Amino acid sequence: MWLTVVYTSGSKLKALHLVSSTIEEQQLWYKTLKKLRQYRKEVTGGLAFLMSPERKMNPEKSIRVIRRHWREAGGVGIETAEVGFAEVERLCWKLNVHLSSKYLKEKFDVCLYLKLELMNSKLIAIIAED
Repeated sequence: MWLTVVYTSGSKLKALHLVSSTIEEQQLWYKTLKKLRQYRKEVTGGLAFLMSPERKMNPEKSIRVIRRHWREAGGVGIETAEVGFAEVERLCWKLNVHLSSKYLKEKFDVCLYLKLELMNSKLIAIIAED
């Protein structure tokens, strides 16, 4: 008994043949692949929703989608939590945003620098008020 999974890799069409020795094993393969497909659909569906015009009509759903991905990345609270580069890289991979580690690290460092600059300017403004 076997299952064949047909998928694309770049512009190529590929097939993966999964061989099972029992009906139970075949059913396990089928159920696992079905759950993986559903999970991927939920993750990418959440992203698609965030990019759709519908998000403006349903802001609560947007917030739920963003919070779920944030929690899964390791963040705790929307405003106060911080995630490191490893969490950002893992989140990008999970959301099917495939960037090179080098490029992503450069952008992460720029954001970190801008955050520090913003904090410094706020601190200077507070000191100047006194």
